[in-house]
Amino acid sequence: MSGEPIPGRNLLLWKLVIIAHATILALLLLQPLMAPVEHPVSWTTTLLLLLPGLVVLPGLLAQRPNGIVWTALVSLFYLTVAITDLWSLSTLRWLNGGIVLLSMMLFGLAWTYMREIRNARKQAL
Repeated sequence: MSGEPIPGRNLLLWKLVIIAHATILALLLLQPLMAPVEHPVSWTTTLLLLLPGLVVLPGLLAQRPNGIVWTALVSLFYLTVAITDLWSLSTLRWLNGGIVLLSMMLFGLAWTYMREIRNARKQAL
C-alpha cells in the first residue's frame, strides 16, 4: 500500500493521524522542560516514553496498515500514562490533559482510517 496514491478523504485522515501523533510526541518532550523544580520529570523517563511512538513512526509514515494499527495501540499506552499523570501531577495538568485528548483523537482517527482503507479495498474487488 505504501506506493499507492491515497484518495482525498483517506489522505486527510492519514495527515490528521500524523499530526496527532507528532503533537503527542512534542507534548511528551515538553514535560521535563515545563515541570517545576519541586516535581522534576526525568529525561530518562521521557525518552523511555517516547520510544514506542518512535518505533511505530516508520510504519505510520510508509502508510502500512500494520503501522497504523500499532500507532492506535501506542496511543492507548499514551492515554494510560497521561491519565495517571493527570491524576498525580497537578502542576502539569494542562499538558497531560492535552495528551489525553490527543490520544483519544489519535485512536479514533487511526481506527477510522483503517475502516476507510478496508472499505476501499472491498470496493476495488
